[in-house]
Amino acid sequence: MYSARSPAALAALASLLLLPACGGGDGDVGGIAPMPESPPPSTAGALSGDPGGQRDEAAMAATALPNFGSVTQSSNVTLDGQVRVTEDSASASFDGHDILVTVGRPGRSSLILDSAAEESGPPDIAPAAGGYAQRFDVLVDPPDEDDAANPGIAVAYVQTRWKDGDPADFLAWGFWASLEFDPDAEELSGLALAGIGTFVDGPELRGMPTLPSGGTATYEGGASGLYAYVQGDGPAGSGEAGLFSAMARLTADFGAGTVAGCIGCTGGIMVLADDAASEDEVAIEPETIPANIVLSPAPIGSDGTFLDDGVAVEIAGRDIADSSGAWGGRFSTVADAAGDPRLAAGTAGAEWTEADGSQGVFLGSWFADKQ
Repeated sequence: MYSARSPAALAALASLLLLPACGGGDGDVGGIAPMPESPPPSTAGALSGDPGGQRDEAAMAATALPNFGSVTQSSNVTLDGQVRVTEDSASASFDGHDILVTVGRPGRSSLILDSAAEESGPPDIAPAAGGYAQRFDVLVDPPDEDDAANPGIAVAYVQTRWKDGDPADFLAWGFWASLEFDPDAEELSGLALAGIGTFVDGPELRGMPTLPSGGTATYEGGASGLYAYVQGDGPAGSGEAGLFSAMARLTADFGAGTVAGCIGCTGGIMVLADDAASEDEVAIEPETIPANIVLSPAPIGSDGTFLDDGVAVEIAGRDIADSSGAWGGRFSTVADAAGDPRLAAGTAGAEWTEADGSQGVFLGSWFADKQ
């Protein structure tokens, strides 16, 4: 019998979904997740063997408006008229040692993703820079052997940034996927995606900020998350899935009450993805795609939240037939010396179809510091 709790099985699931479960990098630059130097090779199986399924599930999340509390965007949605809105709500807590992410799912059991759990891997901690430390965790919510109604597992890739010496001043972001499988199966072939989502949370995103009555402000930082691409002219099942990382830049016009931005307009979008058709056990190299995600102006609410379904994908050298998505975020309750919110953070998703039938998706979170 296949043991759902076996360390080997959990490690395989993590490597299938979250390629950089180990490795270092060159450190944090503007909030971007550094690409690992030696990510573990993916194993043929549930997710790496089905980039199309991963792409479709992520596209459902990418086109859903975020839910607020923290900022959460997932494939578990409800309809508000003709608008798709995320139902899930993720929250994070951090004590300086362990990061805990809870995903509330209406009508289903909550996901509990805890770095203190024995199934979760050890954190990858980056040296403090600019007064802030940062860590990277692969978190696992294992199957509940006492709950036959929930034969599943959840895995998340979470990054946490905190003020050095003050863990109460933290920001956590990342994405998760829940999978369901037959616990009596002898292999992992019965795995099926049951949900994908992304979030950002921290104490300064939980209150109502004092917003300026006029003027503009620029925010710069990074975005990271899930990437999947399916080739339209390739053999069935061909494609790739992995992670993306990019610079993010936003401009808030407090007088007009709007904020707009772009992910990847500076430097393109870096992806670390595994080719589903390849059986080679080799290290995966990061690749920069000349792409950007344009975030259309979103109205800023009195509570400092904003969201919009105006998202477009642009990729140099490719004929984009159609693209769509959604994005949103919150302004910090902490003001800088000028009286503006010191940062903004949120989620964004974008899916596209090319003229040859190829389809792709980016789904992730971002945060940007006031410049």
